[in-house]
Amino acid sequence: MATNVIMPSLGLTMTEGTIVRWLVKEGEPVGKGQPLFEVSTDKATIEVEAQTSGILGKILVAAGETAPVTAVIAYITEPGEVVAAASGREKEPEPARPVVAQALELRQLPREPGQRIFISPRAKKAAQEKEIDYSHIQGTGPNGRIVEKDVLAYAALSPAVRVSPLAQKVAAACGVEVGSINGSGTHGKVMKKDVERALIPSAPVLAVKPVSTTRTIPLSGIRRIIAQRMAASSQTAPHVTLTTEVDITETVNLRKQLLPEIERMTGQKLSFNDIIIKVVSRALSEHPMMNATLQENEIHLLEDINIGIAVDAENGLVVPVLKQAHRKSLAEICSESKNLVNKARAGKLLPDDMSGGTFTISNLGMFEIDTFTPIINQPESGILGVGRMVDKPVVVEGQVTVRTMMGLSLSFDHRVIDGAPAARFLQRVKELLEKPLLLII
Repeated sequence: MATNVIMPSLGLTMTEGTIVRWLVKEGEPVGKGQPLFEVSTDKATIEVEAQTSGILGKILVAAGETAPVTAVIAYITEPGEVVAAASGREKEPEPARPVVAQALELRQLPREPGQRIFISPRAKKAAQEKEIDYSHIQGTGPNGRIVEKDVLAYAALSPAVRVSPLAQKVAAACGVEVGSINGSGTHGKVMKKDVERALIPSAPVLAVKPVSTTRTIPLSGIRRIIAQRMAASSQTAPHVTLTTEVDITETVNLRKQLLPEIERMTGQKLSFNDIIIKVVSRALSEHPMMNATLQENEIHLLEDINIGIAVDAENGLVVPVLKQAHRKSLAEICSESKNLVNKARAGKLLPDDMSGGTFTISNLGMFEIDTFTPIINQPESGILGVGRMVDKPVVVEGQVTVRTMMGLSLSFDHRVIDGAPAARFLQRVKELLEKPLLLII
């Protein structure tokens, strides 16, 4: 008997998944626990294993297509079993007939003089409001009674029944078809000014040569999810971005001193990003409003500080989360962050690796970017953008000297936190980076 292969639920927020590729072809054998296909979720691309052994009999959702969670996407059959070809999708319903087409059926030959017209009170009221002569309507109610939907359908048929007498006279004199005019009166009634406007010749339309394209890229998978989330964040949360410049000369010196010891302990090189994570987690513990989230009508101050690390992976932007960063040493942050970044770039992140973030850091310094406006990774309330490090002359205690400077950009949700508290948080980050020995206090 055939076994259904379903689109798995790989996270609480997952509602659908996109098949990246099938790792087994139709007709090929598959063993239980063998990787069967790759699926792109709202967080990452993940390999899914077969839950039973058999033959991959029929693929219903091809690579590049999307299906909702729990939908049947393929069948695994027993040897020799045949599965009828099925699309896995319901037949599309026939398109509804346009209102105008329905209204054409409501026309009737002229009634006999004095013939009684049966019409419901609601239909009669609708006809009066729309200034329609309902004697021309064929009713669809019991015994040919005119009901409200008949009036509404007939009203959509032609503006001729919604033309003022003066507009009708002007249109007839000028040979203008009122059916092609959009009325500005009540319920779309065509007025004299509408007819006069239609008599004004339109400006010539210049032919525009279409822009040629070399290729098109489908907005699907992770790219589509990124687009949806960034648009939703920008439209939902009122973003405010603060920028500042930091003298990180002392942080550079501290890293040089710690580098060999951290590498001996972890086998990894301590990065500036690791130090920034440590600094930010310390500042968040001192400024809890920046480590908050808005849920319905309540602001929740979060106990754990989980730092998201924006990573430019091959398939797009992913944000693995370093959990409880405020409780970790620099060596632990260095080791765990490298592991998360490596998994991200290899496409091996699990849903748990990307869940629970409370604040995000996005570093574009390696691309020679000074400052930028990062978009908040909701439901978080803040994100810190990190720019490049540049040696430049600055004035220190009245003397011009060369220092290593770096730009920081803090975007925050103004629904949750005001400008002054956000500025104090950024000021504290700046202070800790300029005097990193404060971290040991």
